[in-house]
Amino acid sequence: MKDLVQLQVLDLSDTQVSDLSPLKDLVNLQGLRIYNTQVSDLNPLKELVNLQQLWIYNTQVSDLSPLKGLIEKGIEVKWEGWTPYNNNKNGIYIENTPLNNPPIEIAKQGNEAILRYWEEQERSGTIQLNEARLLIVGQGGAGKTTLRKKLMDRQAVLPEAKDTTRGIEIEILSFPNKESDFGLHIWDFGGQNIQHYAHQFFLSDSVVYALVHSEREQNEHTGYWLNIIQLLGKESPILIVQNEKFGHSEDLKNLATIRESFPNVQKPIKVDLSRAKETDYKPFKDLESTIQNLACCLPHIGKTYLRSFNDVREQLKVLAQDKHSISWDDFEDLCGQQGITDTELMRDYARYFHQLGISLWFEDDEFLDQYVFLRPKWIIDALFELLYEGEALRKQAIISVKDVRDIWKGKEYKGMHGNLLRLMKNFEMCYEIVGDTPQYIVPQLLPADRKEYKAAADATKVVFQYKFLPKGFLTRLTCRLHNRIDGNQVWNDAVQFTDAGGATVFAKETYAQNAIELIAEGNGKRQLLNEVINTLKDINTSSKFANLQVEILVPCPCKMCQKGEKQHQFDFDYLRRKLLKGQTKAECQVSLDDVKIKDILREVSPFSFTQIKEMIINGRVKDALHLLRGRYDESHEVILLTSQLSQLNLDSIRGFHSTETENVEYQKLSDRILRLLAVLADEA
Repeated sequence: MKDLVQLQVLDLSDTQVSDLSPLKDLVNLQGLRIYNTQVSDLNPLKELVNLQQLWIYNTQVSDLSPLKGLIEKGIEVKWEGWTPYNNNKNGIYIENTPLNNPPIEIAKQGNEAILRYWEEQERSGTIQLNEARLLIVGQGGAGKTTLRKKLMDRQAVLPEAKDTTRGIEIEILSFPNKESDFGLHIWDFGGQNIQHYAHQFFLSDSVVYALVHSEREQNEHTGYWLNIIQLLGKESPILIVQNEKFGHSEDLKNLATIRESFPNVQKPIKVDLSRAKETDYKPFKDLESTIQNLACCLPHIGKTYLRSFNDVREQLKVLAQDKHSISWDDFEDLCGQQGITDTELMRDYARYFHQLGISLWFEDDEFLDQYVFLRPKWIIDALFELLYEGEALRKQAIISVKDVRDIWKGKEYKGMHGNLLRLMKNFEMCYEIVGDTPQYIVPQLLPADRKEYKAAADATKVVFQYKFLPKGFLTRLTCRLHNRIDGNQVWNDAVQFTDAGGATVFAKETYAQNAIELIAEGNGKRQLLNEVINTLKDINTSSKFANLQVEILVPCPCKMCQKGEKQHQFDFDYLRRKLLKGQTKAECQVSLDDVKIKDILREVSPFSFTQIKEMIINGRVKDALHLLRGRYDESHEVILLTSQLSQLNLDSIRGFHSTETENVEYQKLSDRILRLLAVLADEA
């Protein structure tokens, strides 16, 4: 490698390379790609101070500290993989690596948080934590509470049928593991449908899931739990506990199908929990040892944590015994007692605690960010106390401030009613309606829409087709766009929006088909429809359900599809990708005719003018023009600008212009496109 000392770019991606030591003398290297390899040690790169682009995603790298010099120089750490748009951008790309130093949660916050972490690491040192969570889930009555009680004490009395878990029950089980005790935090979730709205807050990765099941075959409930765990739990192990409380002794008949679809499912264990107290009852012993082994093998076990992080955490646990929240000022004082003086590091810790479920801090809320909530269980219990009582009160799902005070009347709620209501709004579980006195609508408590919606002949239909749709997903859309709701046209599974011009969009959640259908009608419907579409897309990407797999389907407008019984549905993202490649037509799979994409997307915009401006600012002039041409393919100005860009690119290839001249010409072209955008935006 010494002969290659002048080498500036090296691509070792998708190879068998695992040792980087031969690269240590390539001091002029500026770009290195080692993604999709078995590389784990970055120490050979310590002295490569000229590196500007480093692609290490999908590797075994756990320690970024050898890159400290680059990070201090400002080479930005990004939790990303390769895309066409970051291909030539400087950065350290680390997506899908088993980071421990710093932890992934810190690395995702960027360079400043990483450097603060290392500074504190040097000051306070590190420790290892031996603890994990066991989340017991399943439908009501399956035996979840019995399992929790028997894990804590085999001699525990079996709960009665009326002893239904509301919210979450949490207990800590300690058992020996190597040199020290292991702490297993057992979370027992209520299984009633109304409690499913809590899953997005407490189901997470790097935990063990025990799915308690009392049937011989997979039913719709089992399928729901497996899907929601796979969505939110990612690669966490799932143990199906087949409770034999009804005398079932057969193996699950569809286990092979389950494990094919959900590879994290372990070998199920059949157990009669009522026999757990028998000292020689082997199935329960096997269950205990399996749970313990799975917990001890979770990816975070054995990782190092900052000593001061753990000291603050222990103090929070002590405070949580008597308090459900503390002020931000108190949190800062607590951190100060542990020697932490950097305010930003305190914020890092609060974020990290929030991500781990230790405490909750809502930094994006200008009011709630003044509190650190010490007991997540207290919050969820309070929310579901209101939901249960609200369901009993009904009142057309309208809850007043008086109702809230009547429901949350215990001493622990004193002075917290406003905070809890604000939390419900943040969780998108309710919205406020304007009136003389504050009132709140809780969509989950509304009745279902029982009538069939009859669309006009010229209505525009768009379907969000999900591989799996969590229960109550539509209520997020309802809460976000509640100011658009048409009168009282809102249910727990449907809602109708309207605008000042009279356009309407009817949104219906069909849970059995994993779909949300949008039907837009009226003059000027395009703007309202796209507002609803963009809001749904934002929910899909920015919420805890960001891993949802969804296709946005748009009907084909060709004559055969309009007249025939079968209508082809185009994938919205497929059409958008074609536009980005400069293609303006797509083939209908029914008529086999080429259809103009602008006709397919007559009312559905594949872009916003803001997005195109961002493309131009980021140098993606070609992509911006392609999207414009897809919508305005007959515009002479768009055609002219496209031609000018092609000529500019051709001149660049032939070397006709200097780099400085090219930059000037690209800037002129960008300015002309921006001026055209302003005109088109006024016309839209």
